[in-house]
Amino acid sequence: MVDLDVIKRWPGKSGDDFGAEHPALYHMLDVAAVAERLLEPVRMDTALQHALVLLSALHDLGKLNTGFRSMLRGEGRQTYRHWELTEVHLNANMPLLSSALRPDRENRLPPLIGATAGHHGRPSTLDQRKLGQAARTLTGEAKADAQDTITAFAALWPEAALTDRKR
Repeated sequence: MVDLDVIKRWPGKSGDDFGAEHPALYHMLDVAAVAERLLEPVRMDTALQHALVLLSALHDLGKLNTGFRSMLRGEGRQTYRHWELTEVHLNANMPLLSSALRPDRENRLPPLIGATAGHHGRPSTLDQRKLGQAARTLTGEAKADAQDTITAFAALWPEAALTDRKR
């Protein structure tokens, strides 16, 4: 379970007319709810459906970074875009993702990280060197909170699995 401080620490959308920010984790769960609804009529294995919803939920994990928070609050600029940092967070937590998604092939997960992190019709364009540079901009707090978020979200879809099982 993610603690309330994590939810309050990372805004996902800027403040409304009253100054209230929409937390990143709430936005991520909003997106997961839409994904669940869109996938509902599609005939697919439940495990795969849950895996796709979980990956959809993690699409904005990169908003858990001080640069994004500062940019939303008009206090500074981002060095890296939040979707690039989503890719960093997901790559850094590959063992955790693998445990949550139980891919049946070792090479199944890496391309899905790019698809999950991509935004507005584009994947991240960071190469390995730039991913390493971007990773150094993340605070220990952001890294720990991203890991906790992955764990908490995986618990919401415990049947998630990337396998070739048929119904």
